[in-house]
Amino acid sequence: RLSKEALELQGLFRIEGNIMNRRSICSRLLQADLDLSIASNHELASILKMYLRDQPEALVPTENYDDFVSFMEYGLKDFVSPSNDIVDSPSTSGGGVTLTDTPLRLSMGAESSPQLQSARPRSTSGLPSAGNSALAMVNVSRKPKTRKGTIDKYLRDLILGLPEERRETFYILFPFLREVSHHSEKNMMSANNIARMFAPAIVRQDLASTGELVPSLEVMQFRLNRETRVVEYLISRAHRIFRDRATDQNV
Repeated sequence: RLSKEALELQGLFRIEGNIMNRRSICSRLLQADLDLSIASNHELASILKMYLRDQPEALVPTENYDDFVSFMEYGLKDFVSPSNDIVDSPSTSGGGVTLTDTPLRLSMGAESSPQLQSARPRSTSGLPSAGNSALAMVNVSRKPKTRKGTIDKYLRDLILGLPEERRETFYILFPFLREVSHHSEKNMMSANNIARMFAPAIVRQDLASTGELVPSLEVMQFRLNRETRVVEYLISRAHRIFRDRATDQNV
């Protein structure tokens, strides 16, 4: 329904709709009542986002977190556009939001603080993230197209290795989110804005796995920025990362 009716709807995933309606719809869904006629498209989109966020674990399993964010080490900034921050402000119609372009700062170099250095990813695939042979190609290639292709395959292989229900969610969700982003001139939801909405549901650091009680604000912001960039890349490259879906489903 959303892909047919709501692609150009302003504030999709950001405007949440009526809270009482959302609660009623959630109750119906829990009872396997799939009659969603009372729901607005804003409410349906909000329920989808909230459902994913409310899961005990992000869509990317904790044990795969470092593998999914490790490609950030290899020049992602060269082909992910600057962010668009959502800023609440009055519009000419008396309400709404405007977007302002501001870079999403993400420093992972030697100048980073010790806290940020400790937040760098450690691959769980059996190799240090910087030693991954597939990703190492990204660091030496001077052609952005080649670098993106290598990262696309790396992420495609990671997703292929996920449990079936998680893999299927990726296959359905991200092509749809990319389609939404292609109507950003009307719906005001660029790939970056959508990534900000969905990042906590897709990939997030489990504090128990890091041994931290309460990370510093600097580390928390660093991780959130990195996770948002990962999701933004998955959205913007969904047509490439998931192009072999038919083959993957037969594995």
